Amino acid sequence: MNSLTSNTFTQIYFMVDVIISLNLDFGVFSCLLPADSADLAESMEYIRKKNLDFPILIITNEALFSPSEIKLYRYLELLSAGRFPVGPVFVKPSPRSHFSH
Repeated sequence: MNSLTSNTFTQIYFMVDVIISLNLDFGVFSCLLPADSADLAESMEYIRKKNLDFPILIITNEALFSPSEIKLYRYLELLSAGRFPVGPVFVKPSPRSHFSH
């Protein structure tokens, strides 16, 4: 997802369909848009309306290009109610953890 076009929702629909068809537990989408993008917000609303029973991790440009370590497993842990997160979940870089070179 780079920008909102008529193909964006078609791509999301097909990617979600593949996740469901393969009986996967979650999906991962990445995009070059910032997390606060209006285009991305519209795409996320489209995903929310699908009422999915699994999470779709959204990795935005902040996480893609961050020097911070990204711990994806944290986004797949049980919530306090004993349920996994569902629908779109933004992946954010950890502000305290950096890769060492």
